[in-house]
Amino acid sequence: MVKQNLDTIEIILMMDRGDTEMADGGRSYVRRQLDLKDAGVAMPSLGVPIGLLAQQGILSEDEACVNINEIAEREGWTSRNALKRIWEGVPLDCDQEPEFIE
Repeated sequence: MVKQNLDTIEIILMMDRGDTEMADGGRSYVRRQLDLKDAGVAMPSLGVPIGLLAQQGILSEDEACVNINEIAEREGWTSRNALKRIWEGVPLDCDQEPEFIE
């Protein structure tokens, strides 16, 4: 779909519970099939649009942080390093460490 619509697709948002060590799952598959940089397509974590909703005042920062943590847990991103990668792209300053961190 992306290859056929490069002029209209700018961002891919997807849940991904794949095994990052084994490089499987939806996000890894997309990266293997498509050079996102050459295509001009971004694939941020799902935390990014939630952070943007908080910046617009649609969600409070606390609500956004809780929602991002829930997404991280559902996707299986339960290590500190994984959560750090999610937070790097999110325009929020969340200081509450979720209970699921290993």
